[in-house]
This record gives sequence, structure tokens and C-alpha cells, in this order.
Amino acid sequence: VSWGTKGPCGLVQRRRVPKTETLRGEVLGLLKRTLRGERNFPARSASLPMFPRTLPPFVLLGLLAACNAREAPPAAGAMAPAAAAPLGEPARTLGTKLDWVFQDSRGDLWIASNGQGVYHCTDSSLRHITTKHGLCSDHVWKIEQDANGALWFTTPKGFCRLDERGFADLTPIIRNAPRVPVRPAPGDLYFAHEGGICQYNGRSFVNFTITPPDYRPEANNASRPYSVYCWLQDRAGNVWFGTEQKGVCRFDGRSTTWFSEAGLSDAAVRCIFQDRAGHLWFGNNGAGLFRYDGHTLTNLTEARGLGNPAFLKEHRVADDPVSLARVWTLSDDAAGQLWVGTIDAGLWTLAGEELVQHTTAHGLPGNSIWMMAKAQGGGHWVITDGTAISRSDGQGFTPLRFR
Repeated sequence: VSWGTKGPCGLVQRRRVPKTETLRGEVLGLLKRTLRGERNFPARSASLPMFPRTLPPFVLLGLLAACNAREAPPAAGAMAPAAAAPLGEPARTLGTKLDWVFQDSRGDLWIASNGQGVYHCTDSSLRHITTKHGLCSDHVWKIEQDANGALWFTTPKGFCRLDERGFADLTPIIRNAPRVPVRPAPGDLYFAHEGGICQYNGRSFVNFTITPPDYRPEANNASRPYSVYCWLQDRAGNVWFGTEQKGVCRFDGRSTTWFSEAGLSDAAVRCIFQDRAGHLWFGNNGAGLFRYDGHTLTNLTEARGLGNPAFLKEHRVADDPVSLARVWTLSDDAAGQLWVGTIDAGLWTLAGEELVQHTTAHGLPGNSIWMMAKAQGGGHWVITDGTAISRSDGQGFTPLRFR
């Protein structure tokens, strides 16, 4: 992979030798010396400080077996160790319908597609991961990382986790988790499913609902107005959920507050972002860009006259290259500018009251922004047209290339 003169992640991977490997080596050395009948052993080491240097062979064999057992999962906040063997198959290019990009704590890129699995990009390789390698579906909507360092993949078929042991399908556990009081905390993950929302705190799973007690989905209607499209935990600890047709729900662990005015519930809320001032921003696929300052919900798209009535009111897929109506992704830059990615009208930046549109005419790789994610070291990873990924440093866009 090439990124200018560096790889896309800009990091050199180093393998940490687990304590069990050091211990295994010393036990194996003691066993060999014992079987040869040697009597002069080295001084005690940090790995075996509590054992005498002469032990019966059956004891050493037991220690060796214990060393070969699987290590316990990493503690909260730890980085999950890399798998012993690379996962997936070598690839030279990305596929199509790319819809999510995530940079993990190691600096690796994980790129999800809608039908072609996941691509894992390191400084030295690109690998293609599909259901053949344990992924629970080749349609992947979202990739996240928990406090233990494990990666989570949200798909139409459920939820799978990837850690040092490989893939595991956690869908049954998530859907059948107990319903008990929820206490939101930093670092939690939330998984929306047909039975509600599951909170995972790195140790346990708990289910809860945000729908009204009397809500019952219509049996013959595929529409699910309370379906969750996105979530964000704000700095005060509240969790915000963007829904298909009901606007945004704020959940504080005890009660819910719904925001649906100004057209927020006219279409799906696809993204939520909190800026440096603490304001909440909502991206709606039809009604546009909304700001909530803690008191007032404002539709900036309507206020600027940048709506797309043909799409919103007439339910026609009618792209408008000069509208701010179909907002799919939100972020900000080092200067505090809000970045607004639309699916049909390029990238918009908002600094104070100054709103600027950026399109292919200004160097943008494509006018359909599927996803933006902050890059380690600054800038953003940007998916355009579902087929290409580039990195923006605020001055331009450089495509991600592969050797």
C-alpha cells in the first residue's frame, strides 16, 4: 500500500511477545536440561522466580501444557493482540459499494462493503475478508472497536466480533440479553436489533427499548419507523439515536426525549455529531442539516433555502447537485469547521455562518460522499461514489493507492 512516501496508516507494526511465550521457552529449556541429566542450571529469571531450577519432568510437562493454553482476553482498555496468521486473502484493489471506513487503535484501515465483505489495509498489505473467513455476512454496515480492542461488524444478518481468537457470531447473545436498567458509560457500544437496543460495556450485554410501551410493528408493513440508523454518546453521557421516521431520541439511562420538529422526522437520520461547543448536529436523508444547541432545534437546510422537495415530498430519487438535503456523514476538522457529506451534492463546510460547497470542480474525487472518518495524524478518510477512498488534509484529496 502506498500513501505518498508512507503507508495509509503511517505506523510500523511491532509484535509484542506475550508473557506466556517467554515462560513457555524457559519451561521447555528446563525440561530439555532435566531430561539430559544436567545439574547446573542458570540463575532464576523473571519468568520463573518462584520455582526451583530442578523440578520433576511431569511437573515441567504440566507447566508446558498450561503455557500452550489460550491466553485470557485482554483487559478493558488494552489493545487486542494481532492474530497469529493473516486473515483473509491477498488483494490488489478494493471492490465496489464501499460504505464504511474505520481506523483501529493499531492504525490499520478496515473498509466495509455492501456485498463484498471487508478489506483490511495495513502498511504492508491489503487483504479481503468474507464469510469464507468467518464474517457473518458480506454486507457490512458498520465497524467499531470496543474497550478491549476487539472489532465489531454490524451486518443485516447480525453482529460478529473479531479478536485474537478469530471471528465469533454474537447475534444470539445480543438479541437474548437480559432486560435490566441501563447505565450509559463512556466506551459502551450499542447494537440495534428487531427486539430493541443492546448495550455492551466490554463485559456484559443488556437490552432496553426506546419505543413507546404501546408500540407494535405492523405485521405486513416492512417500514419500521423506530429503526435505529446511528447513535452517539455525548460528553454529558446521554446517548442519542437517529431513527428511520421518528427523528432523534435522547436516552439518559432513565428516560427518553424525542426530537422530531422542523422536519427532523420526515426521513431517516443517518448521522449524529457533537462539535467542540457541545452542539449536536443531525444529518437527515431528505430534510438536511439540523443543529441542536441545547435549547432550540434548527433546520439549517431550510433556513438557507437548500432543500430538495422532489426527493423529500414526492419520494422520487432526484439528486440535486446544489442542495444540502441528503446528509449522510458529519465530522469536523482541526480548525473546528463542520464537514457535511451529502450523497448527491458533494462536501460542505460550515465555519461560523459561512457555508461553502466543495465538488469535483474543486478537486473532490466524487460528489457522492458515502462516509467520512477522522484519520490518525489528522485529516479525514473519505469514501466517494462507493468506489474510492481518499485522504484529505484540508487542502486537497489524495487517493489511497495499492502496490
